[in-house]
Amino acid sequence: MNKLAVSCLEATMIVYDMRTYNPTTGYSGCLEKVLTRGENQKNQPQGGAGTVWGCHFLPQNRDIWCTAGGSGGLFLHKYNYPMERETRDKNNNPVG
Repeated sequence: MNKLAVSCLEATMIVYDMRTYNPTTGYSGCLEKVLTRGENQKNQPQGGAGTVWGCHFLPQNRDIWCTAGGSGGLFLHKYNYPMERETRDKNNNPVG
């Protein structure tokens, strides 16, 4: 397991890469807005300001997880790895 998902208020979620740690900035992470109200009539996504109450990784494939929104919606996510997982700063410490 190399990812940590943190569910937050205002429809946000942070996914941290637990393999890339920098002594000054900490673990590298990606902040994402999560859809909480589905789609409108024109099939355009609508982001809500609700709370992401939880997230759970699929045991068979930990790159896939589901989040539970405050409106009762369940949303499926897939992690896409970057081309270059980490770079080095001027002190030769890993940066995500």
